[in-house]
Amino acid sequence: MTRGLETVTANLAAADPKSIDVCHLDLDDAGGWLDALDARLGLLAADEHVDAANERLAVEVRRRRRRARVLLRWALLERHGVAAARGGIVERDEHGKPFMVGAPAFNVSHSGPLCVIAVAGTGPVGVDVEMPREVQLGPDRQALIVAAGLGLCPGEGDALPFLTAWTRLEALAKARGDGVGRLLTALGITAAGVGTITPAEVTERARAIAAADGVAVTGLDLPGGAFGAVAGPVALVAQGVVCRAMTSASLQ
Repeated sequence: MTRGLETVTANLAAADPKSIDVCHLDLDDAGGWLDALDARLGLLAADEHVDAANERLAVEVRRRRRRARVLLRWALLERHGVAAARGGIVERDEHGKPFMVGAPAFNVSHSGPLCVIAVAGTGPVGVDVEMPREVQLGPDRQALIVAAGLGLCPGEGDALPFLTAWTRLEALAKARGDGVGRLLTALGITAAGVGTITPAEVTERARAIAAADGVAVTGLDLPGGAFGAVAGPVALVAQGVVCRAMTSASLQ
């Protein structure tokens, strides 16, 4: 176990406070290591243990949520030197955005077993990941979301443009801290707005909102056909964001 921790720490050298640090991990593949790590170091806070025991959620959902939190705390502790990550309380601001006193800005997203963590020496930061899935949404709303999301990253697109765009908007909303629902409303992408706003107009609105907040968005290169994006301060995103892979092999 100790050798595994040393291996990962060596792979993830000390984080640069002037950059956005992003890593991804398969929570199922590395589940045993993460479970043992929490048991050994006592990383989770008391309220997170209570949430992990919530029987209203499916066992698989609870397990992955708990492991994502363990991974976040380990990254904050080992890579960023945040002592409070060991059992400290994760608080929420007035908009519900999570933070930890004494820690850099961070954000977590997971879809299926894939978890992505982003930490920014200078915040804010937001990250989102989506596994391929069928989208149940009308074509008009889809078109507006695609226009807004892809407009944030000119030249970037995929075979499933809606999921590409959606992760961009989710990352931006999480960086702003007010939720994707409010962002969509600000963009005019509402039931009433469909048919009254054009894709070109919604693209300009998305760019204006991001610019007003000093935030830029970029896509992430993720495995398994997953879609992902990270949002953070323009200066940090402009430096380029590298998404590091963590695998079960690197944790042994």
